[in-house]
Amino acid sequence: MVERDYAIEQGFSFARRLRDQWLGWPARVSALMAAELGVDPHRLEALLTEHVREQLQASASDEIRLHERSG
Repeated sequence: MVERDYAIEQGFSFARRLRDQWLGWPARVSALMAAELGVDPHRLEALLTEHVREQLQASASDEIRLHERSG
């Protein structure tokens, strides 16, 4: 069994790491993608960043409920 506060802290920490990884993703891949597609890398990075931020914002409203299971 895990303490509730510890579980919440670990879940929050994990979610923050995922968010940070996703926010850094466009900068890591945009130059490679742009070269493959033959498009402007800065424009592609800006577009990817915009869409990643929109998705993260939409996901931020999701709620995780921690409760004891019966049985």
